[in-house]
Amino acid sequence: MIMRPTIPASRRLVLPVVFWVLLALGFCAAEAAETNGTGGGPWLRSETWAEKKLPGPDEPVKVVPGDALQIGGTKGVSCGGLTVEEGGRVVFGPVGGRLTCTGDVEVKGALTLGSGSELLIDCPENMRYGIFVAKGGSLTARGSHGFERNCVLSAARRDGKHNTFIRFDPEAKGSFRFCELAYLGGRPPKDSRTPHAYGLFFTTGVTVEGCHIHHCYTGVHLITGATTLQHNLFTENEFALNLYRPTNVTVTGNRFLRNRVGLIASGKHTEASCSVHGNLFEANKVGMEVRGLLAPSRFYGNVYLDNEIGLRIASANAPIAEECFAGNQHAIELAPKTTAARLLNVVFGVFQGERQPNQKADVLVAAPGPSNLTLDNCRFDLDQPVEFAPEAVDAPGGPRWVVSRRHNGVASHEKRWEAVGVKSSWGQTLKTENYAKFSFQGLTP
Repeated sequence: MIMRPTIPASRRLVLPVVFWVLLALGFCAAEAAETNGTGGGPWLRSETWAEKKLPGPDEPVKVVPGDALQIGGTKGVSCGGLTVEEGGRVVFGPVGGRLTCTGDVEVKGALTLGSGSELLIDCPENMRYGIFVAKGGSLTARGSHGFERNCVLSAARRDGKHNTFIRFDPEAKGSFRFCELAYLGGRPPKDSRTPHAYGLFFTTGVTVEGCHIHHCYTGVHLITGATTLQHNLFTENEFALNLYRPTNVTVTGNRFLRNRVGLIASGKHTEASCSVHGNLFEANKVGMEVRGLLAPSRFYGNVYLDNEIGLRIASANAPIAEECFAGNQHAIELAPKTTAARLLNVVFGVFQGERQPNQKADVLVAAPGPSNLTLDNCRFDLDQPVEFAPEAVDAPGGPRWVVSRRHNGVASHEKRWEAVGVKSSWGQTLKTENYAKFSFQGLTP
């Protein structure tokens, strides 16, 4: 017979009490350290906090309405997450300041970062935690002038496996000027609060100017409008900038360097309108990809240098004008289902008066027909400016592809396709000095 130990009646009452006490203590430990409710103060001052003691490095922090929490100096601080309630503020400075969070940052009030500030999110896995700017909230980040970019928002671990994100509600506001935005975006976990792989994500009301955006899966993802992205440097990103159904969006004076894809502009609907002009796409796998945008969107005055593919076009009805393609393997690729595209006053193989021919072809036809491309007063620098990929020539059913032209042209027929293009002909000489006016000063890694 097995003897089971018996618990005295007096102890039977004690054990449940101990259990609930320990459970309550666990909940208390998870509660956020709140500011004092009398105006706040510097993080490193005990009087700033309601409990009169500094929060632990893994303890969540809450800034209550009416308080301003100040982060500054050379000593960094850490917390297990930050919530800025409506009416509350967090201000970095006036002398820098670094905050590392091992949890989400949720901004319902105002969060302001200045020169020398760092906000780092330490994720145990890719996209686990990030920065949420809620309805009515604002995030303002501004580094020094002169493209020093000494205001940093980034993942704490810069290995590409612990990336974070910044996400704005449609009714939130924000601005990033002269900042470093790094290691954003990636595949989120299934139970993540964000379902997307985007790094900096917003719909409207956010300005991005003079920033260095690098090592992101998707650096900036914008849906609809209205904003301006200018004088930024995008380097080493999978997808640097994604515009989806942009409305009243201007992208100008940016440099896209060594990205897998520099810019994607997509969304076929009549209200979409964006102006992409005066940008430099350099040494990318694909400089820019245009998918289905209609007029009044405009793409003009951009320069494509030393890319594998300068510009990939898929169903672009918006005009592409006064562009310059030099030193690329292929200047332009017509992607599958390219139904309409028009190039006006485009220069191939010459930049700032110097000959820099595209290495393989000015135009690569990569898809079976029927496809078409209109070249209006374009300047070529190759004897055979058009190259047809095997899948475009030998596809079953006999594809047909047409290049129309407004100036000197030569027709040729081979197999089941037809091409009419410009061969060994300059057409009208364009003023390439216009491209020399673009200034990318300061846009260096």
